[in-house]
Amino acid sequence: MAARSQRTLAALAGTISLCLCACALAFAFPAPARAATGDPLAYWGGPVAHSMTGVVVDWGPSVNSIYTDESTGDPGLVKYFAAASGSTDDLGGLLAQYMDSSGHNAANSVSYGGQYEITPSASAYGATITDSEIQTELANQIEAGHLPPPGADGLSTIYLLLFPAGKTICMNGSCSGTEFCAYHGDTRLPGGTPALYAVLPDNTGGGMASGCGNASTALQNETSYTSHEWSETITDPLVAEAGSDGPPLAWYDDNNCDSNNTGCGEVGDKCNQVQAGNGGWTVQEEWSNLDAACEAGEPSYLTPTASFTAPAQAPAGQAAGFDGSSSSDPPGNRASASYGGLDYSIPAGIESYSWDWGDGTAPGGGATAAHAFSRAGTYLVSLTVTDALGFSSTVTRQLAVSGAVGGPVARPKPAALTGSTSSLARDREKVSGMVDPHGLRTSYHVEYGTTRAYGHSSASVSAGTGMRPVAVALTLAGLRARTRYHYRLIASSAGGTVAGADRTFTTGAHLGRAPRLRFSVPRGQSLHHALARRLLVAFSCSSACTVRFELMIALHGITRLMAIPLTVGRGSATLRSAGAGVATVTFGALARRQFSRLGSLKLVLSGLASGGGGAAGAPGSQTVVLSG
Repeated sequence: MAARSQRTLAALAGTISLCLCACALAFAFPAPARAATGDPLAYWGGPVAHSMTGVVVDWGPSVNSIYTDESTGDPGLVKYFAAASGSTDDLGGLLAQYMDSSGHNAANSVSYGGQYEITPSASAYGATITDSEIQTELANQIEAGHLPPPGADGLSTIYLLLFPAGKTICMNGSCSGTEFCAYHGDTRLPGGTPALYAVLPDNTGGGMASGCGNASTALQNETSYTSHEWSETITDPLVAEAGSDGPPLAWYDDNNCDSNNTGCGEVGDKCNQVQAGNGGWTVQEEWSNLDAACEAGEPSYLTPTASFTAPAQAPAGQAAGFDGSSSSDPPGNRASASYGGLDYSIPAGIESYSWDWGDGTAPGGGATAAHAFSRAGTYLVSLTVTDALGFSSTVTRQLAVSGAVGGPVARPKPAALTGSTSSLARDREKVSGMVDPHGLRTSYHVEYGTTRAYGHSSASVSAGTGMRPVAVALTLAGLRARTRYHYRLIASSAGGTVAGADRTFTTGAHLGRAPRLRFSVPRGQSLHHALARRLLVAFSCSSACTVRFELMIALHGITRLMAIPLTVGRGSATLRSAGAGVATVTFGALARRQFSRLGSLKLVLSGLASGGGGAAGAPGSQTVVLSG
């Protein structure tokens, strides 16, 4: 262990060579030098994952419980991704723009495959575990039935491998804790099916405690780089097997891949450690070709509009007609790709219709449908439409069903229709809707939360005793900024309690224009002075800004690099208006010890500016060489 600890950051300051062909690996890269100019990800003909099931794998019994907790750990993160399926305002919505030559895209369709604790063989459970040992062990556990097998093509399942503290993961001479934060790759099962995996070392101590993100907790940094690897696995699942710019490589920016320019990599590499919130979770923003920027959702996409016509009432036992052909899809909800002289595209348009009759019977399909209700009462009929990219929306309408002549009269339940929201502030949202008391004293409230479990409720308000629908509104306060919330309207009376359809909103949607950032390192600063005190960075912003700088290890001589590198220094500064300033970047204690004997050092300085409203521009970076 002592010898290994000395091969840390100083080793990375020199040349490192990783053999692509010998290792089915994918590593994550720092924010690119040309990201701010909008270098796009290029399509190289390989497949993307059209859906994804996340399987959490505990590598033995000693994995830290903060990562294994079903609600607040990695299982909870995957469950959130699953609950957000079909939406545009989370990471899955952003990834939907990336398609492949099959004519299908990386649809926001996620499921949780469960959490499994395995008992690794002794060779894969030492203090140091190599990637080849991980690949062999993963394949053996799947073949033995201890882990669920991947889907038919292997590209719809990712095994998220959680390791206990004290386990060092190494591949090709590079090791976790001192040289990288996480990586993703694949191995082939005996039948040839790929098994996709992400290696997630424990980050609660050592160099990773401060070098793998700037969030306030180890868990937040871990979910951030987990989302990095998750996103890259979806948009480039077989990158580890690619030996050139062609299949099975999928979406990858291969521009400027040399030791002097770090502007290349996968969808997560171009936004490395740029953190944001998704539904209360800390995630890493990913690169959007549509916006030429890092985003946590896709603002260029909008959910389709579900709409249908139906009779106001219908007699029990007789079929009523429903027509959803007025539903529509925004024209911008499309995707495209080109490779080898061929163009591929997915046009906008509604692809499927699903009818929920509200009476417990099987759902219907098709743009038009008919349904007979067996009993009298008031029903909430919902139509869910899904477009060609996999985005969906739901609309609900009430239908009064009368009883047969001479039959019993049902005591009517109220009707609740969840309406839209409007932002009052970053932490306040106004919810609208419709409630029909049907002649009984009725009250209503709103349930809300970051998942469909809700967990929060507004105060109850009277809707009166009228015989017709009334418009209602409530204000939700104390919300987290830049967070996606689920909500629904609840109506209660002596006739029963009815819940409106689930809908979502995201706080802090209007963040204003992001400031433009320029920065450079003034000449004349020695390595010794920077390590002992600080590194000065001159910068300017086009408007009021808060700037965050990070120094990361510059890895050289690597053709296809996707392991998240360690951050060795950080600094920040704030300008109250447009202008210029100077920020100080301080090296961490580990970096100061490891670099103190070097004569020169090559690093990557990454900068990101955010405005007063929270809008962040694309990150930029440049190579910094210090000597003396």
